[in-house]
Amino acid sequence: MSDYPLAETELAKLPAAWPEEPLIEIRQTLRDSKRKVVVLDDDPTGTQTVEDITVVTSWDIDTLTEAFAAPEPGFYILTNSRAFTESGTIDLHREILANLEKAAGDADYTIVSRSDSTLRGHFLAEANVIGEFKGPFDLTVLAPFFEAGQRYTIGDTHYLVEGEKLIPCHDTPFAQDKVFGYNSAHLPSWVEEKTNGETKASEVVTIPLETIRKEGPEGVFKILEQAPTGSICIVNACSTRDMEVFAEAVLRFEESGKNVLYRTAAAFVASRLGIRPPPPLQAEFIANSKDRGGLIVVGSYVPKSSQQLEALLALDELKAIELDVNTLLSADAPQAYVTELLDQVEQSLDAGDDVVVYTSRGLVFSEAKEENLNIGGKVADALVSIVEGLRESPGFVIAKGGITSSTVATEGLKIRKANVLGQLVPGVPVWRAADDARFPQIDLVIFPGNVGGPHSLCEAYQKLRRIR
Repeated sequence: MSDYPLAETELAKLPAAWPEEPLIEIRQTLRDSKRKVVVLDDDPTGTQTVEDITVVTSWDIDTLTEAFAAPEPGFYILTNSRAFTESGTIDLHREILANLEKAAGDADYTIVSRSDSTLRGHFLAEANVIGEFKGPFDLTVLAPFFEAGQRYTIGDTHYLVEGEKLIPCHDTPFAQDKVFGYNSAHLPSWVEEKTNGETKASEVVTIPLETIRKEGPEGVFKILEQAPTGSICIVNACSTRDMEVFAEAVLRFEESGKNVLYRTAAAFVASRLGIRPPPPLQAEFIANSKDRGGLIVVGSYVPKSSQQLEALLALDELKAIELDVNTLLSADAPQAYVTELLDQVEQSLDAGDDVVVYTSRGLVFSEAKEENLNIGGKVADALVSIVEGLRESPGFVIAKGGITSSTVATEGLKIRKANVLGQLVPGVPVWRAADDARFPQIDLVIFPGNVGGPHSLCEAYQKLRRIR
């Protein structure tokens, strides 16, 4: 890691931020526009930059019609498609898009395909299906910048900060993902790789940081206007202001009659909706029961999650219960094993103890991509069975990892609709479930697997623990 430059040094070399406030113009345009923003979120962590906005986990026509009729400028649909095979996500998106078209009626709307800030997900498959219903697109925007996770795009290459060093994402464990791995974080090259050469790196349009910071929205708009129809456009960004400058320009581009598809991380959604990422919530705003212990569920196995779990276990304040993946996969009666763990969880919660249920840290994988998804699905199902089997609401619930959060929310807690309250700690959203959830009005903390420092999970836990 010593060969990588210091992030602070590299960021200091960049031009000064654009001095004017883009949100004023963005919010004025949104007040005049009737176009909704529909965010198709491939795991629930995409709500980490917004507040007071609705997320639905069901896409039946009645639910979507209700969402279109609400006064908010947009809403989220949790697809959880990163947990699907490619064929599965294609079928899923066709179903969602067909229902969206029926529910929208004559209403106009823009699609944001929200995905991972470390470049994992079904980029091409999902973009193609959205294009079947909403295309052809004048422009497809790729914007993986995410400030809370220290994910920066500079010189068309996407980086993350680890140990104060600026590391290209292709040199991180995320690029070695058994399902969504890649060879280059140089985004034009990444596009060529992910489109199987259909789009050449040389054909990708880029928005340089120099243009964003020196020429502002007008300079960005000129690049958008000159982009060949059907282009993929890379957005360089290192701050929320950079993304807001781009959002002002591309919103003007949309309002001129252009059809744009967005494939972005969470930061762009807030900018496009005119929302400045909110400060962390105070603990007293989180609804907690003082009668039972709280529950933390850790399914994510990325190194950052394991590091955070290790720090959490070192507190020695929780009852720790390990779900051994090898035991689960090899058991003659896996449900009996899960029931045994559930009984341990219930006894601890009833005693007022906080509990962390976590998957064993040794990664179990296959050389076949689809089999890896199947393994992940079995582990997720086991965690869901534990949450689903709870007799009463825990004092609080924290779910660690994107797929884990999704399954805990939709299957374990039966959340069909929720309101995003804001962030518990930076990059960690809190959902308040509607009255029809299994535990009405329960607050669920959705902790992404790849966000935060070594002690961020401890910070989130202690923020809730102190008020019980």
